[in-house]
Amino acid sequence: AGFTGALSGTATPQSLTMTGPLTVTAQFGANGTTPITVTSLPAGLVVSVDGTSYVTPAYFQWTVGSSHTLAAATTQTGNSPLMAIQ
Repeated sequence: AGFTGALSGTATPQSLTMTGPLTVTAQFGANGTTPITVTSLPAGLVVSVDGTSYVTPAYFQWTVGSSHTLAAATTQTGNSPLMAIQ
């Protein structure tokens, strides 16, 4: 259980600075669904989740074991956006 790839460990939330294409796998829980919050610093940035744009914070109920793709444009603030997954 926990994060692998560009993040590691089991602590939540964790933050990830989007400096290019990065891969994170998060595996928590055993069955059913789990609440997921995708946030950014600063709040209100646009992120892509599974190919659809959302303004952060964005809230989801994801099936345990399912895969999802998250992306953030690096030109939104002049700096690399910081994305947090809880």
